[in-house]
Amino acid sequence: MKIFILCMMAIFLYAKPVVSPENWSWRGVDIMAYTIKTDPQAVKFITDNKINYVRIHIFKKKVMEKFNLNGNQALDLNLKWAKEIYKKLDKAGIKSFITIADFPVSLTTCINKRKTVYWQNSVCINQIYSDVQKTVEYFKDTNLLGYEFLGEPVVVKHGKSLQPENWNQIFKNIIKITRKVDKNKWLFYSPGPWGLPIDYDKVVPFDDNKIIYNAHMYMPHSFTHQLIGKNKIRHAYPGRIGLTYWDKQKLESMLKPLIDFQEKYHKPVCISEFSAALWAEGANKYLSDLIEIFNEYNWGWFYFNIGSYFKGWDARYDAYIDQKGNKKYIYNGINSKRFQMLKVYLQVDKR
Repeated sequence: MKIFILCMMAIFLYAKPVVSPENWSWRGVDIMAYTIKTDPQAVKFITDNKINYVRIHIFKKKVMEKFNLNGNQALDLNLKWAKEIYKKLDKAGIKSFITIADFPVSLTTCINKRKTVYWQNSVCINQIYSDVQKTVEYFKDTNLLGYEFLGEPVVVKHGKSLQPENWNQIFKNIIKITRKVDKNKWLFYSPGPWGLPIDYDKVVPFDDNKIIYNAHMYMPHSFTHQLIGKNKIRHAYPGRIGLTYWDKQKLESMLKPLIDFQEKYHKPVCISEFSAALWAEGANKYLSDLIEIFNEYNWGWFYFNIGSYFKGWDARYDAYIDQKGNKKYIYNGINSKRFQMLKVYLQVDKR
């Protein structure tokens, strides 16, 4: 009997529960900050459909190109738009957080994070810290959930994508900057390269109890991004893509390092970006398989997206490729196949 009691005490002492944010897990969608001007109906779509959680996406480079602005001007404009969206969401009882993936100084300086100079030039590094400081100051008195800065850290050397050597130190400095202003909001951390879940075998938690350990899921890339950029071949899911057969079991195996990380360290885990081209055969099955895996492990997740510069991701649309290879889009709103699939899972969310 004494041995049994001692064993139970040991289990109680060493079995650590996952330390999670309030109302975890967060499940929602991504929206671009500039859609408040270019597509205001996107915000209304989210509030009308009572999507409980939203990732507000600041894309500095696009705004700099569109309006011929420098980095500081583009951030100021994006923060203004992001707060407009935040207020509309907050009024509707919807929670949100901010993500900023790029930190260019100008249209010719610190424009490509895949280059070594981006991670070695003090001008580029200081721009990251300056933008983080300005962002957390701008939202410090709000109910914003938190921030995801540089969700896809990457440097390409000799044709190979790698985690920048100083990425973890940069993130530690981001924590310090944020905590001097705000001790309560959550920060999202993603490993390099590209924030992939397969790289969590190398991650050790930071000394901060308000970090969400995050990843982006676009594997296999040749399926999710088919007929986008250099991906010219069409693929179907489930099925053989390249030399590998991809199905739900394969997807879970690719997420295994992140699953193991969670089980070892008992930290909150999120997939803040995942998607697949609307015209990809079996894309909705691919996404629903992923969501079921995310839900099984109680991960947060955010579909990319509603309201974008590229309709090929937008869940309000249906799309197809015509006989000439052109992409054709049909706005179907709540009746689109993509949103009808997502809606089933979004309604599971509890607040």
